[in-house]
Amino acid sequence: LKESIKVLLKKSLYDNDDEIRERADLYCKAFEAEDLKIIPTQPNLNVDIDNFEQALLAHKSKLDAGESDEAFTLDLYTNTYGGAPAIARKKSSISEPNKPKRTQTKDEVAHQEAAIQEEKKRGERDQHLQSILGEFVFLGEKLLTSQPMEITESSAEYHVVLTKHAYANNLVLQFDITNTLEDQRLNDVYVELDQSNKEMFEVVDVKKSEAVSFNETKSCYIILAPTEEKYAMGTMGAELRFNIAEIDVATQDVLGEYDDDYKLEDVTISAADYIKKQRIPDGEFRMNWGSL
Repeated sequence: LKESIKVLLKKSLYDNDDEIRERADLYCKAFEAEDLKIIPTQPNLNVDIDNFEQALLAHKSKLDAGESDEAFTLDLYTNTYGGAPAIARKKSSISEPNKPKRTQTKDEVAHQEAAIQEEKKRGERDQHLQSILGEFVFLGEKLLTSQPMEITESSAEYHVVLTKHAYANNLVLQFDITNTLEDQRLNDVYVELDQSNKEMFEVVDVKKSEAVSFNETKSCYIILAPTEEKYAMGTMGAELRFNIAEIDVATQDVLGEYDDDYKLEDVTISAADYIKKQRIPDGEFRMNWGSL
């Protein structure tokens, strides 16, 4: 390999970087002399940089004052400061209980508590969802849950929030409905999707919410199956359908009932609804990227 290495080194002599040219020249001379010992190696000095600097400055002062004409050597440093770094000696002299502990700021504590509460709520939501959809074993492994998004105005009489749950075989749409009208109770509540574009999804099942009283939030669900592509995407119109029971606020008696509907914003399924965030262990990015 020696001749091939020489060829590569000689090409490096014309590199634009000064340091690369100098190193290449040094290695070329080492190969020509057949003596690799002339290549300097970086010594592993077990010294503290700050103390080493002080030792150099102190020695320079002696030279300037004519108190010494001796060249500076590592022995002069070890005689003054010892072989071990001063920082290490300081650390060993401090007992563990006396080490000052960093106090978290109020914002950090609040952020940590909020993260714990959010994780707890997520676990509760997953358990509730499992209890609702446990009968649907065909859903497969759950991949991820999207961030909730409003599909009505926040001030609307019926406030609806959509959350999408992606499974290996299906997509579950969860609609959280809040009734803000004191004189109404909503019965048999469900969401109907515009199925004019059936090449994207097929509605497998719909789970209604039986009753939503004033200031209550209840959920209804739609289970979708992709018809062609496994991870289908698209936009569908949506309507909230229900039976209204008019309530006497004073007596809570039912005054009458009738069917009604309420237009919702379109439901959009995008690629982000299928992408699960996953941390790649340090040093494995190139391997994972190459496997794609």
